[in-house]
Amino acid sequence: FNGLGQVGASNTRAAEARYQATLDDLAFTQNTIVRDVDTLLSDLETAEALAQGQVDVIDSLSDTLTSYERQYDSGFKSWLDLLNMQRELTEQKLQLVLFENQQVQARAILTAMTGGFDAIAGIGHAQSQTRVKER
Repeated sequence: FNGLGQVGASNTRAAEARYQATLDDLAFTQNTIVRDVDTLLSDLETAEALAQGQVDVIDSLSDTLTSYERQYDSGFKSWLDLLNMQRELTEQKLQLVLFENQQVQARAILTAMTGGFDAIAGIGHAQSQTRVKER
């Protein structure tokens, strides 16, 4: 029985250290998730605002292109001016698609993080309960 108290105290300290490490890991994971969600929400808001601004730019450029087409038909604008305006409008439309793509990506990641795709993948709550019962 010599040293039994010391072994027990040592085991208790080791268990307390493991418990504290687990708590620290949990806090780290929670902070990481909160930071990631905040970043995704911010990215989503930014992409939505940029997309709305891009729609306004595209509308304006479409009106300008229509004007350029009339001026080209009447001989006041060259075909090069018209082509440059069409190129600019196409580039702005591409930029809008990129902003919309950023929104889709952010929403998909947020949906995945919150379990929104679980039912589609067939890994919902009922299935996880079945797995627990099987064990």
